[in-house]
Amino acid sequence: MTESFNLPLADDSRSPSSSAMMPATDAHLRRPAESGPRLYQLLPNTSHVEPPYTVAGLNAGPVSMSHRREAHPAKPHHAVTALYTPDGTCAYQQRVLACRLNLLDDEHPYSDDVEGYHDQKLDDASVDGDGGAYTDWIDSTHTEDQVNGFTRTVFSVRKPILVAHTSDQRTASRPVLVTALVVQTTPWGVIETGTYHWPDPDPGVARDTVTTLADTLTHRVERLPRPTPDDQWPLFYGHDQSQAELATAMQTTIAELTDEQSELKNEPGAVLATLLDRFQADYDVAQREALNILDVLEQRGDINESGAGLITLT
Repeated sequence: MTESFNLPLADDSRSPSSSAMMPATDAHLRRPAESGPRLYQLLPNTSHVEPPYTVAGLNAGPVSMSHRREAHPAKPHHAVTALYTPDGTCAYQQRVLACRLNLLDDEHPYSDDVEGYHDQKLDDASVDGDGGAYTDWIDSTHTEDQVNGFTRTVFSVRKPILVAHTSDQRTASRPVLVTALVVQTTPWGVIETGTYHWPDPDPGVARDTVTTLADTLTHRVERLPRPTPDDQWPLFYGHDQSQAELATAMQTTIAELTDEQSELKNEPGAVLATLLDRFQADYDVAQREALNILDVLEQRGDINESGAGLITLT
């Protein structure tokens, strides 16, 4: 079974991987506010997705942090992503469902051209409706419609699984992987839904799954005003301590590691990997949460990263 996989979204090469998702439950979601809703509040919880799916993981989108050493800088827009699976874990399994909400701000190059952003998403996924690009072994469908004034593109591909990695794939007579995607405009950005189905799904089920989820999101978009981002979600729901308290705890951990002797450092400071491991273990937070705490401290000017890759207090 694959330990980490890219979520089934249009630009899958840049979509969050399962390892980047914060394990989550319905407790991390909130009912949409009728006025001034937060972007994450538009994500459906378990009761608003079809069985057998349940909330498994959440991602608050790209965040710019120098100590992450990421190859790609943060994009100038806000995105929230939810992953749904039958057993409520982020592991790769026979049914994986995802949705992402992209809120464009004034700094985004497509902020005044939602249709252009929609088309760019499709370009990233090489979705052009050209069925001739595939061999006879692969089936694909591609439709584009107007749904209540929004442009919706639905795309699905059915590919044979040539190398079986699981017992389910080995026992299926003709195992296949079906990927279905929806990319749809909104007044403020783009919504995406996507799914993986294997090893022998019924024809059309994957496509119905993503369009049904897109319908739920469309209803919320129509009913609610433009959402606003929430920098703290979903990183601090479900914890006994507030963001400020966790930030103070992180400073204490950095101070403790600075004083400890280690072969990994030749000057005072906390080695990032050791810091993350210690903080995750002591405060029961995910790595993404710990990194966000570091980002908060960095923005406040409370920490620095030394040339040797050590985190130090200012």
